[in-house]
Amino acid sequence: MAGMIFSILLIVTSKFEIKNNEVYLIRSKAFIFILVGLFAIRLALKWYIGTTVSYLETSSLFFIVAFGMIMPWRLAMLFQFKKKQNEIAI
Repeated sequence: MAGMIFSILLIVTSKFEIKNNEVYLIRSKAFIFILVGLFAIRLALKWYIGTTVSYLETSSLFFIVAFGMIMPWRLAMLFQFKKKQNEIAI
């Protein structure tokens, strides 16, 4: 769930556009700052949780959080991309 919440910012800033019957991702100026911010939050939480939980448990927990963040973002991008492709076909 935490990964899905973190992915909301990435989903909102990822947009596609159509140029010359091709679909392109529009670069967001805030994208790199969002990624660095999310990374910093994850590191801070890892440092805080790492004091009470073993290294392997912490690593696996944050792998699941990262996967939970990337998966919804990539799926949302796929659906947006397919939507734009359908606009071209019409």
